[in-house]
Amino acid sequence: MNVFLVDLTHGGVKISSELAKSGTCENVFAYDLYNTLKREDEDLLITYDVNIIKDLDSFKNQLKLNSIKRIEEK
Repeated sequence: MNVFLVDLTHGGVKISSELAKSGTCENVFAYDLYNTLKREDEDLLITYDVNIIKDLDSFKNQLKLNSIKRIEEK
């Protein structure tokens, strides 16, 4: 299962890191919608391999490319 958290301001950093630590999610993605992520929180997310999304358009393009790649592999 993949998880995508949008708001890192109101508990999103804690939720993202706990989900990543739990091992129940294949990927945890975190998007800092309000651009309030502090450096120490970013370091924490990186420690737990949370994928931090800084540019939503690039992320959407990557999702499209991954979807096309999976279809071609079948």
